[in-house]
Amino acid sequence: IDVADAFNIDLKAFDESFYQKYTGGHLEPVLHSLRMIYRSGRHLEITFLAIPTLNDSIDLFNEMTHWIANELGPEIPLHISRYFPAWKSEIPATSSQAIIELADLASKILRYVYIGNMNPTFIHPPIAQTVVTFLSNGPVTTHRFAELPRIRIV
Repeated sequence: IDVADAFNIDLKAFDESFYQKYTGGHLEPVLHSLRMIYRSGRHLEITFLAIPTLNDSIDLFNEMTHWIANELGPEIPLHISRYFPAWKSEIPATSSQAIIELADLASKILRYVYIGNMNPTFIHPPIAQTVVTFLSNGPVTTHRFAELPRIRIV
């Protein structure tokens, strides 16, 4: 932890059986690492790749966002990424609507929720070349890629 100023950790699911089956690992060490990074005072962001039928349960996602808010704080940014199938995968891509619904749900609990791997033209009304941020205290806001502020770690 001492050699890095910022971390973006993939939280692949909020389900022990998913971790065992698809990663060969366990959920608790990931949660423990997230707690350690948070307690160190380093900048922390979490990324969640929503994969249809594997880790996109609304109940588990809701449990995950509550865990993040309660254990790490509602200020921790959460990136929700859209899954696209790789070679030989028969799982369809995550729908844009599912990503928006997850982001909307998360924004009721977490302050900074971002969506990724999604063409902005799928968002209605279309917003060209933008990152969409769901804020808990207001409407969706947008930022042009070129105007995104740099993260400054002090």
